[in-house]
Amino acid sequence: GSSLKIEALCTIANQYEVCHPQIRKDKLIINFPTELAVINREDIESIKVFDSRKRELIRFNQKVGDVDFAISFDDGSGARTGFVRFKNNKSAERFNNYLNLLILR
Repeated sequence: GSSLKIEALCTIANQYEVCHPQIRKDKLIINFPTELAVINREDIESIKVFDSRKRELIRFNQKVGDVDFAISFDDGSGARTGFVRFKNNKSAERFNNYLNLLILR
């Protein structure tokens, strides 16, 4: 299966650490610093994309700083939000495209 290797910074609790989010079939797998989250497509409640400095929702055709994806999901015991941050706009855009494919599939 095609699995995508991406480097980002992630957090679900407090500080950001390097992580490698993966998208496999209809799952999003994120190794947060404190836990491994395997999120089924149907458990994703929302994904918002922010400029991390201005905390504004962004579109990819504008110049931005770091890009934060706020991914809200239900882990079976309630909704939680994890953050995936990209320093590189190109990587962020690619991740966004894969997420759209995952969610729209």
